[in-house]
Amino acid sequence: MGNQLKLAALKAVTFGGWLLEGFNEKTLPVLKKYYLVNCSEGEGTGGSIYKALESTSLEKLQQQWTTAFCIGPCCIPPEESVVRTGLSMQEPRDKTLNWYLKFGEKPSSRVPADHLGIQLFFLSRLLLEADTTKDEEEKRQLLEEAQTFAKEHLDWVEDLVKKVRLCPNLENLSELILLLDQLPREIKDIQEEISRV
Repeated sequence: MGNQLKLAALKAVTFGGWLLEGFNEKTLPVLKKYYLVNCSEGEGTGGSIYKALESTSLEKLQQQWTTAFCIGPCCIPPEESVVRTGLSMQEPRDKTLNWYLKFGEKPSSRVPADHLGIQLFFLSRLLLEADTTKDEEEKRQLLEEAQTFAKEHLDWVEDLVKKVRLCPNLENLSELILLLDQLPREIKDIQEEISRV
């Protein structure tokens, strides 16, 4: 049971870090390792992602991330408010912030609270707390909270992917799109891990 929660938390942190920081000297090796370990003999989607990450320069990967999420004609910040309403810091941010405050979290003021990376870090925190508590009732409550948070605040990721896929010159984002297309599946896997415990 503990390993399931730790692995789900690790997956949330892996993708949360990438979404917050982009491709860099810290996040790229972690993503490569994740896909190397999670693809059987280079087969399937995981193998394709690993090969794309391995064969593309860090500079090009970071440029793709920046084009998709920060600047340029596409620029869809991975924030729940932006994806759901078209504007930053709207009601989804407030609802997410309420979750953080409920658990004593004080999120950074430099990144909106409903940024997907922050949401995944928060989910990871809930999972790790559930994993480390000795009290079975507290564990059950934390897992229920984690499941509810994920249902309420991570169901918009497919819409994020669809919006990024509408970017002009999508061929210039090919490696990012490979990884981004897999993100909803990764989040669904985390939710399934939670429900199995």
